[in-house]
Amino acid sequence: MRNTPATPPRLAEQFLEWYCHPDLLEEIQGDLNEAFAERITTKGISKARLLYILDVIRFIRPFTLQRGTSPYLALHLADMLANYFKITLRNLVRYKSYSAINVSCLAMGMAVALHIGLWMWDEISSHCPVMENQHFNGGIITTEYVPAPSARNYEPCTAVTSNG
Repeated sequence: MRNTPATPPRLAEQFLEWYCHPDLLEEIQGDLNEAFAERITTKGISKARLLYILDVIRFIRPFTLQRGTSPYLALHLADMLANYFKITLRNLVRYKSYSAINVSCLAMGMAVALHIGLWMWDEISSHCPVMENQHFNGGIITTEYVPAPSARNYEPCTAVTSNG
């Protein structure tokens, strides 16, 4: 009798490789092989092989299955976009006034949003201080005010006080 190391059933391993997702296969095979090696010492070789087969069957879960390619994924993105543009052009020609209103409102909305964004960017990134007059105890205190994001990079000037 030859002294060969006990291996898990090959048919069960092939089935596992066939249905299991490739990202999970190595981890699942490692866990099953560890359990198989432990069961050989505790329960014997024939019982360990039977339990290995049952464990492989128990691992048939939705998250372990390989995802096949769907025939719907074969459609190319370029074909889909070409179809969208074709339908868009047909609707632009068919409904001229409705399309003109929609396109002009879209353009105005984008222009206003861009203008507001540029204005906010200019206000926030401004490093020039704003002179601010405050009435305090009957006098006027003039101080420099720097917007919060710019205050980190700006060294404040001394306050100018005037009474009257």
